[in-house]
Amino acid sequence: MTFLVVFVAIVFLLLGYYAMDKIDKYLVNNVFPSKEYLSDDHINNRELKQKVILIYGDNELTKLIKAYCNSREYIYEAITEFNNISTGNKYNCLLALSYNDVENLMISSVGLKVYGISHIIALCNSQNNLKLYSEFNFERVLLYNNEMDALFNIVKGFMQNVVKNEV
Repeated sequence: MTFLVVFVAIVFLLLGYYAMDKIDKYLVNNVFPSKEYLSDDHINNRELKQKVILIYGDNELTKLIKAYCNSREYIYEAITEFNNISTGNKYNCLLALSYNDVENLMISSVGLKVYGISHIIALCNSQNNLKLYSEFNFERVLLYNNEMDALFNIVKGFMQNVVKNEV
């Protein structure tokens, strides 16, 4: 009986994954943003040209990154909730740096597929979850290792390259 329940659960999970994959592909290929608000009356040209770094998470690493962005006068937006992503900004990179792998994968996937952010760096907090991250086309995946200075330097170099190439 237990075997049957486990088998049904596995089949259900696989069907759910398959359905979500099909929905993602449909949304990427068939859903386009409304052009209703793209007139000159609704968009400040200065805001349109600004490229923003999106930082997700609230921990020691994100605080270091925010302080660095302030010192370099990089325009950034820091969020801790998925629904706080501003649709009015053009993001040139996403830093998913929370200590929760599910949240990092979700925000990175949404950033890649919905907002078209091509430069994504994600923090993997567990070696066991590294395979999940490899299934996505994130530019960089960092494995959390308690060496905050090393992680900060990697993220700092990543941001410098992205900002330099985008300007």
